[in-house]
Amino acid sequence: MVFTTGTGPSKDRKAIAKIRRLPDAARSGRAFGGFWQHMLVAEGAVEAALDWTSKPWDLAPLGIIVEEAGGRSTNVRGERTIYTGQLVSTNGKIHEEVLKILR
Repeated sequence: MVFTTGTGPSKDRKAIAKIRRLPDAARSGRAFGGFWQHMLVAEGAVEAALDWTSKPWDLAPLGIIVEEAGGRSTNVRGERTIYTGQLVSTNGKIHEEVLKILR
């Protein structure tokens, strides 16, 4: 199961197409943004979560929590940063595969 940010009017068409590829590739997916989806990755309830447009103060704790739980968090380019507005969190095992889908 994967969770992604929504694909509403705040995103451009290219971003929407990239975001939709992830749940399409998964067996099951849901869309809602924010803190909770990354906590579900940290606790092992879902395999991946994606935020496409967030502020650094919203993302700051998430990567740390996911990584301390054994997962991995980066932006879509695979960089470990909170300053690009994107955060991809996974269980760590599927991280590179998720990044390939989103590129």
